[in-house]
Amino acid sequence: MSLELERIERGSPQDRDDLISLYEHAEHDARRLPDMPDICEGSTRFVRQVFTQGGYTFYGARFNGRLIAAAVVLAEEDTRHVDAICVRKSSRGRGVAARFLNRLLPALAEDCDEIVVALPQSGESLDRQIELDGFDRDRDAYGHVIFHRQHAKPDT
Repeated sequence: MSLELERIERGSPQDRDDLISLYEHAEHDARRLPDMPDICEGSTRFVRQVFTQGGYTFYGARFNGRLIAAAVVLAEEDTRHVDAICVRKSSRGRGVAARFLNRLLPALAEDCDEIVVALPQSGESLDRQIELDGFDRDRDAYGHVIFHRQHAKPDT
């Protein structure tokens, strides 16, 4: 399954419908990054808030032209926060989330030194499948996966 990564700035009516459908069946867990819109308030409101609140951007993975995975990214100086990772219910269990994140994270890493990923609580196996070359992996007190850019050691 070949996925196309896409930054979704405004979203077509079909994209908005796909996002609402994706998040309607999303896992609602406590591992949210601070200040992210609340998905528990309903998928329609969540999608609208992400599009209207400053700083948040949807990224999606398409297969056959339709969105089958999405995440919300918040850009802050040298850090990118990835949250609300969701895969279409009918596509779960097929490695879609891992392939999506393994395409998304390198794209985000081009212009930052740190990426914080809030994985769903059920994402333990997903955690082992995501990698980011040139970055060290860590965890914070909330269980978020943090990738820190490896800096070249100075010559001595």
